Amino acid sequence: MLMNKLLRNSEGMLDPARPLRENYHPLTGKGLNAENFSWTAAHLLMMIREIGLQK
Repeated sequence: MLMNKLLRNSEGMLDPARPLRENYHPLTGKGLNAENFSWTAAHLLMMIREIGLQK
């Protein structure tokens, strides 16, 4: 599933000690640009809700 791949391969996604980034390199998952980017968090929540993991 694409959501699992995104969470596993994007730098800092599952590590609470690392910030969410503005965007990620599509092949390496390396975090790019701004740190602690709230749009990334908002989009993750939208994706989780869309696939039914959260109600």
